[in-house]
Amino acid sequence: MLDRRRPRDENITPSDNPPFKGLLSMKALTTSIETGGSAGDDTEGRMTGNENAEFAYGSGFYLQEEYLERLRRRGHRLNNTETDNFGDDADNNDRSELSGSRRDRTQRGEASDVELIMDHNLQPRFFRLGNDFPAVSASSVLDGEGTNESMLPLNVITAHDTAGDIIIPVVSSSCRMAQQAQKGSTSLAALKRQQESERATREAMDTSKSQLTRLLQKGEIGQEIEVVDQSHKPKGLDSWLLDSTRDTEEDLEGEEEMLRRKVRRERIRLENSLNPSSANGAMTAETAAKEEERDVRERNYLDVQRRRQEKLDRVRDAKEKWERSTNDAEVSGARRIAILTIQRQLPIYRCKEELLRCIGENPVSIVVGETGSGKTTQLVQYLYQRGYTRGGGIIGCTQPRRLAAIGVARRVAEEMGCALGTRVGYAIHLDDNTSEDTEVKFMTDGVLLREIVRDPNVDKYSVIVLDEAHERSVNTDVLLGVLQAAVRRRSDLKLVVTSATMDILKFSKFFGNAPCYEIPGQSYEVDVQYATAPIEDYVLEAVFRVCQLHIQMPLEGKHDILVFMTGRDDVLGVCSLILRRLQEMDPKWLDSLLLLPCLSEAVGATATGVLDPTPSGMRKCVVATNVAETSLTIDGIRYVVDCGFMKTNVFRPKLGMNTLQRYPISQAQANQRKGRAGRTAEGICYRLYTESQFKHEMLLSSVPEIQRSSIDSVVLLLKSIGVSRLIDFDFMDPPPAANIRRSMWQLWVLGLLDDNGNITADGKCALEFPLAPTLAKVLIESTVRECSVEAVRVVSVISADPKGLFELPKGSEEAARQHHSRFHVNDSDHLALLNVLTHFIENGKSRQWARDHFLHLPTLLRACEVQQQLLERLRQLKRPIVSCGAKGLDRVRQCVASGFCLLSARRSSTNWSAYRPMLNAGVTCYVHPSSAVYARAEMPLYVVYHDLLLTTREYLVIVTAVEPEWLVEASRGVFIVKGSPKGLVTSAATPSGTAVVENRSVTGRVVSETLQNPSPIPQGLSVPRPPVHQPKSKGGMVLTRRRNNI
Repeated sequence: MLDRRRPRDENITPSDNPPFKGLLSMKALTTSIETGGSAGDDTEGRMTGNENAEFAYGSGFYLQEEYLERLRRRGHRLNNTETDNFGDDADNNDRSELSGSRRDRTQRGEASDVELIMDHNLQPRFFRLGNDFPAVSASSVLDGEGTNESMLPLNVITAHDTAGDIIIPVVSSSCRMAQQAQKGSTSLAALKRQQESERATREAMDTSKSQLTRLLQKGEIGQEIEVVDQSHKPKGLDSWLLDSTRDTEEDLEGEEEMLRRKVRRERIRLENSLNPSSANGAMTAETAAKEEERDVRERNYLDVQRRRQEKLDRVRDAKEKWERSTNDAEVSGARRIAILTIQRQLPIYRCKEELLRCIGENPVSIVVGETGSGKTTQLVQYLYQRGYTRGGGIIGCTQPRRLAAIGVARRVAEEMGCALGTRVGYAIHLDDNTSEDTEVKFMTDGVLLREIVRDPNVDKYSVIVLDEAHERSVNTDVLLGVLQAAVRRRSDLKLVVTSATMDILKFSKFFGNAPCYEIPGQSYEVDVQYATAPIEDYVLEAVFRVCQLHIQMPLEGKHDILVFMTGRDDVLGVCSLILRRLQEMDPKWLDSLLLLPCLSEAVGATATGVLDPTPSGMRKCVVATNVAETSLTIDGIRYVVDCGFMKTNVFRPKLGMNTLQRYPISQAQANQRKGRAGRTAEGICYRLYTESQFKHEMLLSSVPEIQRSSIDSVVLLLKSIGVSRLIDFDFMDPPPAANIRRSMWQLWVLGLLDDNGNITADGKCALEFPLAPTLAKVLIESTVRECSVEAVRVVSVISADPKGLFELPKGSEEAARQHHSRFHVNDSDHLALLNVLTHFIENGKSRQWARDHFLHLPTLLRACEVQQQLLERLRQLKRPIVSCGAKGLDRVRQCVASGFCLLSARRSSTNWSAYRPMLNAGVTCYVHPSSAVYARAEMPLYVVYHDLLLTTREYLVIVTAVEPEWLVEASRGVFIVKGSPKGLVTSAATPSGTAVVENRSVTGRVVSETLQNPSPIPQGLSVPRPPVHQPKSKGGMVLTRRRNNI
């Protein structure tokens, strides 16, 4: 009798199934590494819509009778074992074609199912050389005979199974704080639901969008009058958090260009319709294509010239503004006196001469001082005044965060009496605000690293100051080793490493017992108050403390509050809850509270006025992430509320990517947070954890990022500057050998390293782009496949962070989805992002267009900026900038497959809604409901993904359907077709018209030869692909997932 039960949950791996024996599911992995127990209630997962998505596939499972009947119709003889074990998730050949019979698929013009496996014998040569990590013995590699094909070869396991080496930043996975960090705050989920309910009510009661109201709002000549609703904005919160159109002007020049292009296209269509000759029609189409290509080149050139002119105009305007502000001698003199007064009150001023003497006598100096001592803003000015730039060199100062680099540069420019971008400038990711006159340059450590690729001796700098080195980011650790070698080669280079009071001796020892100079502190006593018992919800407790302090403590003097939270959701949630609680108690308390969020974004501190003095009669409450620990100095703080957690990146070897998750802070970080309350007067630090938790559940110091994160970009950069043996590179804290091994393996698969571990020409080209190696590979491949314009736009949107691009306002979800569906392509989210940016540009980058289509305007504008940067970089590299047009979009998907071939997954053989990553079949993932691929009637057999969302389920985010032949071609032989002869890949028709003809093994890699056949004409950019018609059973049941195409 057939079992009618639904197949078992794929998060539970059958222990009696050999292919998956010993492999952990994602949920089990997370539990075993971090919490030691249940994953618990993931608040952020629910806030992303996971509650609605968790059982979205429940009706899509197939009845066993239907499936077995199909097998019988195809002549397959079923035995009792196969019938009884139907629910087991084993990858058998007989079950590899659940998408329909081969005859049905052939009639529809589709390729038959191709099963890919991993080549057991493939091993790059550098695995055995031992130059970069301990050598892996060749004898340890399986020969592939007599082994299960689903098992990973040992060299791949070695490259990926780094869980034993990656350091998780917790004392114990079973401690209470670690489990609470995993669980999060339940009050945030409740707040989210309440806000959605309130928005839905307001939307239902809002009559401003009705047809009658719109008619009444029209002006004299019929144009609509825009009504901006300023209500419902929380008091004290700056509008940059809530209004996506803040400080955005209409691009009139873009509108004119859009109209010109439309007129040109209409003229070509008219000429084509008036000429009945097919030959002339073909010539007209060819002329139109050339015209369009010429327009692209012209627009790109004009954009570059416009950007250069805008930069010159910005510097000129800044000079003029500064000159106008300093024309009044009386005002200028008063400002100068006020700045000098503040400077002389800083602790560093009292030891100025002694500090400069220490720097002048030593090539490397370690400067130690509390945050607020003046070492960041004053030290570079002392060096400038001492004449370190007179020989033509630049004083460079690195910061770990963009926000700090911009804020410090503005402050120093003001104190030095110059416009920002002239004598003092800054450079961050894709934003260079310097000029030829710049002598003091603030930058992120990543910017300096990329400069070192072109100039290993940093000849343009006379002094380099590594500020906030105690944060130990990956880039900072690499800079320490690279600059140590540069100082040995250049006797005239001065290196100054500034740090808080952490790891002083460690820095000194690393630089050969370099002298340490400690700036005398000016701190006051801080009273530490611990929680009497473990706190269940740190968000609610923080809100209670802030409300209590604001009501009970006096406003006279400086009695401001600083609250430390983990991330953006926590920060904004706490701000909203504080406003609600005070409103419930007495609205008068809101009149004297200035509530300011502070995030790690480049506009955070300047947009909200966090660094500005507190107005008279007000109390400032800053809710910040760990950016306020050391990077920012906020005056007037007397009370600190420390939640005891932070968000940090930890490398997931089973997933092959970093994941941003919540962890307890270290004792050193807790002391840093405490010190923020004692800068101007005696203060109080409220710790939302017990004293026992502080002593026993927190690490003494933070784990360096280089020991817990992926280092793909770092390995590529070190190889580019001539570090042939990573095992000999001088790291302060060396990364795990398995992490280096895994990064080199991935770079080798991408073609950025050769078999000996040396950088290739593509690897050097990838470093020219300020992108991750995977995205850089997409761009490099696009220049070969002649679709670089489209690939640049896809990469630009991804770099601009597309998580919030598609807005779904409560009450208008259906209208928003209808607009979003115009951009969807059912086999690629990457193409959907391309459609969005293409239409946005064609419509003149209009703010109104973005609003009408429910799209996040700042993300689109940021993507346009990134696009111009990348196009300019391609021109500098003399790479072709070509558009493939609407007929060549499959080439874009092939480029995506080439960059993300290792982030690929295969559809489960028994559950079509589930996928298993190719490199780890023990993890079960699902396509996120927001994906365009999710709406397909038939889920694709193979997909690549950009990210993986970890909630109560594992979701694939930004997904593209790919052909297995593309993965074989892109993976350098890591993936091969099951059942094909050794070194040969069977040819198969693909929708793009590309057939893989032959693969030849050459020194461990696969060289693919492709034939380009005429491609079928795909749909236009805004038109989704037509639905696939599926056969029905006798009972009328659709033998695929019951979901219509968009």
